Amino acid sequence: MPGIMAVAEQIDRLEREKKELESRAVALYAALAGLVEDLDELITHSDGVYGLHLNDDPAPWSDLLAGGRYEKWLEQLEIAKKVLLECGRRGAGDY
Repeated sequence: MPGIMAVAEQIDRLEREKKELESRAVALYAALAGLVEDLDELITHSDGVYGLHLNDDPAPWSDLLAGGRYEKWLEQLEIAKKVLLECGRRGAGDY
């Protein structure tokens, strides 16, 4: 059975690891939020993606977002928004 000092050292190590993981989670949250914001800006200020079908035809955002013919291509964007919404309810640092 480990002694009190060994247990205390293990607790300290686990607390340091927890702080590091929390820091990484906050950084990932910020990066994901920034990416979603940037994509939303791009979608708001453009008509779609040209050359996506390897021709000159446009692929309008309505085809690429939820409910569109090619919604699978950007479905992770909707998932990211749901994750951010859920994290936002708890607070970015509350993991």
